[in-house]
Amino acid sequence: MRSSFRSSLGLLVAVALASAPARATKYAGESFAVGVGARALGMGGAVSALRGDVSSAYWNPGALADVRRTELALMHSERFGGVVRYDYLGLARPLSGRSVVAASLIRQGISGIPITRLIDPARPPVYVEADTLALNYEDLGVDSDAEYLLALSYGVAAGAALSAGASLKLIYKDVVGFSAYGAGLDAGLRADLGAGVSAGAVLRDLTLTPIVWSTGRREAILPSARLGLAWRRDLRRGTSLSIAGDAVLLFEGRDFAAQLSAGPASADFAAGAELWLAERVALRAGLDAEQLTAGVSLRLGFARVDYAFRQEADFDDTHRLGLHLELDL
Repeated sequence: MRSSFRSSLGLLVAVALASAPARATKYAGESFAVGVGARALGMGGAVSALRGDVSSAYWNPGALADVRRTELALMHSERFGGVVRYDYLGLARPLSGRSVVAASLIRQGISGIPITRLIDPARPPVYVEADTLALNYEDLGVDSDAEYLLALSYGVAAGAALSAGASLKLIYKDVVGFSAYGAGLDAGLRADLGAGVSAGAVLRDLTLTPIVWSTGRREAILPSARLGLAWRRDLRRGTSLSIAGDAVLLFEGRDFAAQLSAGPASADFAAGAELWLAERVALRAGLDAEQLTAGVSLRLGFARVDYAFRQEADFDDTHRLGLHLELDL
């Protein structure tokens, strides 16, 4: 199994590197790098090797084959003091032969952005204060930013302990009057290695994700990789513990914006733990790069309510609220 997993991972890496041109745009894919699902985000996002659920369409489509019932998930968060609103909707449905299809929609929006090009010439928002010119922001024109990602995903078991999957991503952006379209492909693998240990590997934007703006400007998202290991142990009936770690590898030359960097390559790390009690209450803690995360869940029948917290170094802390449903359809 380990040999099969390494061979498959090596093939994915080779495809990604062969498709990565030097013209990729730094931070072009940052809008959707936040992640989805309050459960996963409470663990710092270190979930690529864990058993899959509907949110695996984002984190690792190779884990989607673990979904056994129709799952519906929603999440809402407001970041940076409520300035940025981030919403997620996901649906996964099992098919025959241990295969699963899923659809995911992410929206990030900012409203009330002051735009100087919308100034009314009859009411210039300029005044004099202490012998200097200043702007009256209330008289500025305002616009908004709305960015959408739709992912169509498929996962399938490739053996007793190995599964694979892929997500086709469609991107639309409407930023202060300008629009853009893009499309990309993610692929992932998940393997059970025995003794409660599992591994995950994901390559995002592996064929390069072009983004074309209405102005004629073209951007491209360089392929990135996410590698993870997880360990799970059933402690007693209804109680279990999971510990996981992920490494996120980028090739954009982020230098000081990453925990580790060397030339164009950089790496950030995530770690998380989850404790389920009586299959009803879950407690989570994690690290997303250097930021502390935490979370809690309450399961009531087919419904689960999730909450996640993320400490922010320079802004207001982020809170995320999610709902997860398992349905017999």
